[in-house]
Amino acid sequence: MISQELNDRLTRVGAGTPMGEMLRRYWHPIGALQELLTEPVQPVRILAEDLTLFRTLRGELGLIAKACAHRAISLAYGIPQENGLRCAYHGWTYNTEGKVIDMPFEPSCLPLKVKSYAVEELGGLIWAYLGPGPAPLLPRWELLVRADLNKSMRMRELPANWLQCMDNSLDPVHFEHLHG
Repeated sequence: MISQELNDRLTRVGAGTPMGEMLRRYWHPIGALQELLTEPVQPVRILAEDLTLFRTLRGELGLIAKACAHRAISLAYGIPQENGLRCAYHGWTYNTEGKVIDMPFEPSCLPLKVKSYAVEELGGLIWAYLGPGPAPLLPRWELLVRADLNKSMRMRELPANWLQCMDNSLDPVHFEHLHG
């Protein structure tokens, strides 16, 4: 049995926590490209952060803060534009780097910015890097880059801590007894 303090140290993944800071130095899959093509704006929760994933009308990917800097309205209701994501409430438009690029009916107070993270598509998945820059290269794993495979990607939310899922997948003996 480990102490509550050690348990918290190993399982808390928010910004500023030891495990959260370590995990932010890796790329994480946060969505499936096919789902983003169908629904181009999606709320995302990763490493204890609520964010908004979107695809512009030009096909650029963005991962920005959950809420608009103006009135804190959820950007998950945003409307994709050629150059970014427009807040549905007052029309402020954010580019993929989280910078406000349009403020209708407001005195110009640019540059205003919300949190943003690096995102890339590879193998039908959308990947995010939440760590300090510069972001490392997204690994080109064979399974993701081979063109001779039939791939189908879907995202499913698991009601568990990421570490619990990884720990479980590294324990192959349990399959024989639990899933047998």
